[in-house]
Amino acid sequence: FNLHLRGMWIANSMGVLLVCGWIYYMRYLNEQVVQKHEATQKVLASMEKVESLGRIVAQASHQLNTPLGTLQLGISELSDQKNPLNVPEQKRWYEDMQHAVHQISSIISKIQTANIETENTSSESIDLESFVSDWITHWASPRHQIISLENKTSKFNIRTSTAENMGHILTVLLDNAAEAITKNEGNIKVRLENAGTSLFLSVIDNGCGMDEKTRSQALEPLFTTKNKGTGLGLYLCHQLATKYGGDVEIITQPKIGTEIKIKLEKKLL
Repeated sequence: FNLHLRGMWIANSMGVLLVCGWIYYMRYLNEQVVQKHEATQKVLASMEKVESLGRIVAQASHQLNTPLGTLQLGISELSDQKNPLNVPEQKRWYEDMQHAVHQISSIISKIQTANIETENTSSESIDLESFVSDWITHWASPRHQIISLENKTSKFNIRTSTAENMGHILTVLLDNAAEAITKNEGNIKVRLENAGTSLFLSVIDNGCGMDEKTRSQALEPLFTTKNKGTGLGLYLCHQLATKYGGDVEIITQPKIGTEIKIKLEKKLL
């Protein structure tokens, strides 16, 4: 009889332990789902901000057409040797061109400060690799593009405000890489690396590449080789890299591909 009671007690205890273990495991799974959901929401919120910046850039590109047209026409008129302008006409064109230059400077200044200044001063942080992986997934999914991620860093957290800016950099570099490769044949890879106090974010493609003239001008504002380009994507990436104590390096070869490497100082991230 005692053995029977002891057996029942052991069986009941094992049952309680199994139930407790199951409850603990389900709580653990729920926490993982919640954390993943929160991380995804942060990525989506950041992508919305990047899309807003894209709209600002597109609007600014439209606004730049007028002053650039004034400069182009003014240069044409002032350099026309066959029909030289009189002094009052020259003065008027110089004043119009000076006003156009001020307009362009003002527009670019607004773009520079649109999303480069950190709006979020929260100390909240997220895992770098998880953020980059999620961002790539959300960028690539609607485009049906396969992106590989090579992470050579140890676990590293960045502030949410930094993640928003890093998301902008990723979007610009991935957009450029996607346009450079041959669809269904080209490859794009994102690489994260550590080097002392610096973090490197690279986007590598095996697309058309750049000649030396294009490479040397690629970071200049308003420079573009695209029919519908604004010439501000890589320029803003360079501004952001500078904000985090870094720089942009472009390694490229025509018909071979391009690697754009963003250097960032970890202590500022």
